[in-house]
Amino acid sequence: MLLVGVTVAVASPVPQQVSAAAALPAHTSKFVPVGPVRLADTRPDKGAYGFTRPVPSVFRVKVAGRLGVPANATEVVVNVTAMTTRGAGRAAVYGAGDPVPTSANIVADVKGQSVSNLVHVHLSAIGAIDIRRTVGMDVAVDLQGYYVPVVGAVADGRLSTANNGATRVASSRSVRAGTSIIVDLGAAVPVGAEAAVVSLIVDHTSAGSVTAYPSDARVPLSWSVVTDTKGQTRANTAIVRLASPHRNIRVFSSRGAHVTVDVLGWYSGASAPKSIAGLFVPTTVRRRLDQMTGRPIAPIGPVTFEFSTGTTAEVSAVVGNLLTAGMWDTGSVVAKPAGVPAGPAVVVSRVSTWPESVASQFIVRTSTRGVALSSAVGAYMVVDVTGWFLGARPVATRPPVANRSIAPSSVNAVRWTDSTGTHARTVKYRADDNLMAIVDQKIGGVNGVLGAVYRTLRTLQRAGNIMVFGHRTTGAGMFRHIETVKLGSTFSLRGTNGHWYNYRVVYVGVTPPRYSAISNITHYFPPVTAQLVACSLQNGQPTSLQWRITVTGRLVSVT
Repeated sequence: MLLVGVTVAVASPVPQQVSAAAALPAHTSKFVPVGPVRLADTRPDKGAYGFTRPVPSVFRVKVAGRLGVPANATEVVVNVTAMTTRGAGRAAVYGAGDPVPTSANIVADVKGQSVSNLVHVHLSAIGAIDIRRTVGMDVAVDLQGYYVPVVGAVADGRLSTANNGATRVASSRSVRAGTSIIVDLGAAVPVGAEAAVVSLIVDHTSAGSVTAYPSDARVPLSWSVVTDTKGQTRANTAIVRLASPHRNIRVFSSRGAHVTVDVLGWYSGASAPKSIAGLFVPTTVRRRLDQMTGRPIAPIGPVTFEFSTGTTAEVSAVVGNLLTAGMWDTGSVVAKPAGVPAGPAVVVSRVSTWPESVASQFIVRTSTRGVALSSAVGAYMVVDVTGWFLGARPVATRPPVANRSIAPSSVNAVRWTDSTGTHARTVKYRADDNLMAIVDQKIGGVNGVLGAVYRTLRTLQRAGNIMVFGHRTTGAGMFRHIETVKLGSTFSLRGTNGHWYNYRVVYVGVTPPRYSAISNITHYFPPVTAQLVACSLQNGQPTSLQWRITVTGRLVSVT
């Protein structure tokens, strides 16, 4: 799970009482922390160890019987890092011999990318996991713990999550290259806990790695978060053993970085009272939400979607993988129990550059109806559940959020900012105005020139693009100073449905006065765009009928 920017007050955990008389679901297990320690590395220059290749596209890693993992382990927690990707592609992690899931635990958008994700993965009958790739890449697999079956209440290895969802214990602390810092978790983790679930957010770094590990251990050959570009922001979850009686961990940076640490939960130790609350029930990968299939573009936010846990058992939290793709702008996906009036929302995915796809593990609280995922800007969301934790859950009392329709509509206003300030204009046009006809019929001049007689704004929506033409030859011209609009600024179009469609400026330039020349700009900035167009000299200054200055924006939100 990616947890970024959550700052909350410390709160006591909600009691997770479950009837001890109830029969435990099959394979109910407790957690045992390990390492972190490297299980496999496929890079030839590192020895290419710990794996086999049953088929060319699959790395198989034996887990049971290695590094103390027993043969009866039901699930393992591993951090999987993809490196030297040969192009855009994905990788799925699953139990060896299990059906191949459609989920993606690793997503690479470009060639050469490095990215990590924590994975809870079912251990198959042969005690191994498979990593299936759609494109060539090397991977490193680091073990952080495993689950073993239990038959009743136990003291240790049970997950608790705090009332407030997350507690910040370190805010952008600087870690110098090749050194580690100690992070005190005492404000968020009770005495006697054997492991902590933490989110690490890394920024202000060069290409390198950051590793969270027990405070009584040496720096391990293991990674928690990797970066591949200077200044990049990345995040990931880690489960770290606590060196009793201390409640702290170490964080190491290979190249230097700012690191933020949030505590998401903890696993009980041997001194805790015995209970079945917080025990883990593993499952094969189960698709619980898919907002991608059948949608030509991602849902536009703000949107909220819910998914159920897929079980009738008393469940306090659920674990799985969220694929976030097609997000309209940079931002986060947050999760909270569905239909619960109050309670903290936990950030489970964050997109820090556009366009970017992110696969992120989540461990989130649930209600009797499941989990609600929300995005302020909208995105594709695909959820695959790999297990859940026993415990009491709140009753959903509120109805599901009704996502509003943001279907395309005619435009009746435009708002933009240039060097002289922010401007708003009403769009005046008749219902039968047809900009394509105006351009194609060469009204007002030759070669598709729009004549000066067209003083009102006219709009056209075609193939996901809206064009707004305005005059700028006089002091009162609609787009008088449009040449001073800056890249990265925002302009907005108000639809007749009452919503403002907000566009980030991605291009400002001059084109010949032809519809095709103007619309072709949008091919480089999918999926939904708008253009503010005015007559221009070739250098972008006012004005001439022979050229068109075009400000092109990409839709980022609807308000």
